[in-house]
Amino acid sequence: MKILHTVDYLMPTMGYQDFLLPKWNKKQNNDTYIITSNKYYPVPNYKQTWEKFLGKREQKSGWSIIDGVKILKKKIYFEISSRPWISNLEEEIIKIKPDIIMVHSTTSFTALRVAFLCKKKKIPCMFDNHMIFSVVQNSLVAKLFYFFVKNYISKVISKVSI
Repeated sequence: MKILHTVDYLMPTMGYQDFLLPKWNKKQNNDTYIITSNKYYPVPNYKQTWEKFLGKREQKSGWSIIDGVKILKKKIYFEISSRPWISNLEEEIIKIKPDIIMVHSTTSFTALRVAFLCKKKKIPCMFDNHMIFSVVQNSLVAKLFYFFVKNYISKVISKVSI
C-alpha cells in the first residue's frame, strides 16, 4: 500500500508521532511518503532554543529518505499563526498517487487543501489533531478562526475522512 502523510512542520528527530507513524507504516512494508514544508515549527526564540539541536529553521527543499520513509520538503509561500501554505501540495500528491492520505492537523491550510483534493480524486483520507486546550487563544481573531474551523473546516473534513 502507498501511504502519504502530510505534516506542516516535520521534525523527525524530536520523537513526535507525525514521524513515528510513517516509520511504523514503512516497517509494515508499506511504500511510505511524507510531504512537509521546508521549515521547522516556528517556536518563539527558535534561534536561541531549538536551533542548537535542530539547526537552521529553513531547510533545503527536495527529496530525502529517513528510515526508509520518502520525504518531500516543499517551500512555503507564507505562514499565518504557524499554518504554512506549502507550495504545489496538490500537484505533488497527484504525482505520488497514494492509496490513502494521513493528514497530521485539522486546523491548517494543508488539511483543507487535502480534504478538497481527496473529495475530488476520491482518495481515502484520515485526519488527526493533537491540539490541546492550553494553546487555544481568546482574541477576537482566534475566536473567528475557531468558529470557521468548527463550522466549516470540520464539516469538509468529516465528509472525506474514512
